[in-house]
Amino acid sequence: MKRMFFMIVMLMTGFGGFAQRYIESMKIEVSDTRTTNLVFPSNISSIDRGIEKLIVQKSSENILRVKAQEPFAEETNLTVVTLDGKFYSFLVSYHIAPQHLNINLNNANSVNTDSVLVSYAHAVGHVKSTIYGVKYRTGNVSMELSGFYVIDDILFCKIKVENHSNIIYVIERLQIYLSSHRQTKRTASQEREVQPLYIEGDTARVKGKSGHEIIIAWTPFTIPDDQLLTIVLTEKGVGRNLQIKVKKNFITRANLVEMQNRIIKQP
Repeated sequence: MKRMFFMIVMLMTGFGGFAQRYIESMKIEVSDTRTTNLVFPSNISSIDRGIEKLIVQKSSENILRVKAQEPFAEETNLTVVTLDGKFYSFLVSYHIAPQHLNINLNNANSVNTDSVLVSYAHAVGHVKSTIYGVKYRTGNVSMELSGFYVIDDILFCKIKVENHSNIIYVIERLQIYLSSHRQTKRTASQEREVQPLYIEGDTARVKGKSGHEIIIAWTPFTIPDDQLLTIVLTEKGVGRNLQIKVKKNFITRANLVEMQNRIIKQP
């Protein structure tokens, strides 16, 4: 009897200890003018945000961009689960100038490839435009091609999106595909989607009377003479859709950027 009682006490103690294992939440800051990048060691499976004022977007399978739609006073939470079964919990507060914009959640000491892509994209964001005049405008919103760049065998494209109206431009999707020069009507069979390695910049919305840049990274590629690279932004609901068509020579003449001094070298 005493032995049975002892076993019951041990089991209760064991379960009690198990129940008190807590997962600590990491504190992060977000802004409505800057993007905080969370780099996970595995692909993201699910995301849950505490409030709608918190904007979250995957820029690649394991990189999550977090931004505030507008300033908020109280701390909120963000939960991310990755495909390797790991659970990540964040306490999110608003700060106009977050102390850390790029957070690598990989415990390894080696440099994560995706962290390198983030730093390269930031470098491209600081170099001057090299292409002018490739622009599409409708309904007081516009998209303009600013240049193609190469850093360490990664191809980058920089575009600028501007909203000249007072109505927010909510982006439903960003599409990038190859299409025929002579194509008059768009069909899926005649297109080949070009999947990016990484996207930097807000691809969810452009506030009224504002604008920002979007930087897209790929493994280097070229296109046939009879095809164009088409970049499309589709507006949710209303339909102020934007697209620019890029010729082969813009890609083959991509400018080399040296990271140390952010020097642009013409091809």
